[in-house]
Amino acid sequence: MDFFRITDIQAIALIDMSTSAMPTLRQRNQIVVFVHARVRARGSDEWQDVRLADVYTFHDRKAIQMRAFADRREALRLVGVDDSGAIL
Repeated sequence: MDFFRITDIQAIALIDMSTSAMPTLRQRNQIVVFVHARVRARGSDEWQDVRLADVYTFHDRKAIQMRAFADRREALRLVGVDDSGAIL
């Protein structure tokens, strides 16, 4: 499932959402992007802060895959970096 379809699905359940993203780490042909989202569910007055990570894989300078992670450490491990930032 690509990013835009995921965003469309999320929009059904959310009434408000704002995000900010910061490229965090480049490792071989992958880039880890830490994402901070503030979301408010439909029917709720309460905002929630969510911190995620996306891993983009590139081939010939084009993004060919994006994987989203609720646990940022899993994203780092996918690209071969441990929790301290050391390359595995």
